[in-house]
Amino acid sequence: MNEQVLLIDDSRDIHPLVKAILSEEPVDVSSATDAKYGLTLAASVRPDLILLDVDMPGMDGFEVCKQIKSNPATAACPIIFLTAHSQSNEKVHGFALGAVDYVTKPFNPSELVARVRSSLRTRHAIRSLEEQALTDPLSGLGNRAMFERRLEAEIAVRIRFHGPLSIIMLDVDHFKKINDIQGHLVGDKVLQRIGKIIAELCRVEDVPCRFGGDEFAIIATRTGAGDAERLAERIRTMIADLRMEGDDIPANSLLRDDIHVTASFGIADAKDDPYDRSMLERADLALYNAKQGGRNRVSREPATALPARISA
Repeated sequence: MNEQVLLIDDSRDIHPLVKAILSEEPVDVSSATDAKYGLTLAASVRPDLILLDVDMPGMDGFEVCKQIKSNPATAACPIIFLTAHSQSNEKVHGFALGAVDYVTKPFNPSELVARVRSSLRTRHAIRSLEEQALTDPLSGLGNRAMFERRLEAEIAVRIRFHGPLSIIMLDVDHFKKINDIQGHLVGDKVLQRIGKIIAELCRVEDVPCRFGGDEFAIIATRTGAGDAERLAERIRTMIADLRMEGDDIPANSLLRDDIHVTASFGIADAKDDPYDRSMLERADLALYNAKQGGRNRVSREPATALPARISA
């Protein structure tokens, strides 16, 4: 899959030139010829690198850089400034705002390619380290830190675009019994299989995470509660069909009984307030109601106060 490069420059002649220079690189180039549209593309595409013109009418590149770095959804994106000037004070200002490099116009094609490659390599290395720190080693999904970071980023995107956003919480039913009767190694295998099911059914843009213990959470981006409920139901059905046998059982574990795994789900979506951050609490309440209602079911958020949690 190609990496994404966003070019923001008010000079229309620059865009076909940059695309031609980078045509042999494993990148896809998106274009914006004004600052406002560039910010919109940056939030929606979330590029791996931004090539940003300094001198633009209305909003210059420095202000665009400030806004990109202040948005959690785009803050980590590296920025290379394109400028016709070479004054050191301008470069110092750009680096202070968070730019990683400068290319002076008219630029040498080989230099532009080299700087793009260098920035993408650095970005890839940083992202690999971040992913290791934000990945749950048992399930292979994101961890709690990943969930919280991405939720803030998705709320920031929603504040700008006012699109739908939902959270799915799920909890393995009677998981303590599995650990007590079958052993923790079998319990870990159950969580691994559930993590695999969740990863397979979620879209690329969704954010599936292991929330902690036997609880998982999914940030369903650009998704209303109805579609989130249908996704949860597909996951619930596959988990209910899960059977642990053969290679699923560690060699030193004794399968004492057939393991029938089910999970309960709670769903909540963002309300009219673009700053709504109560989804997690409301999804947790819906999950509680699914447990109270008999487990192995999907529940949408009710309009009641949050009660005390019950055991899995």
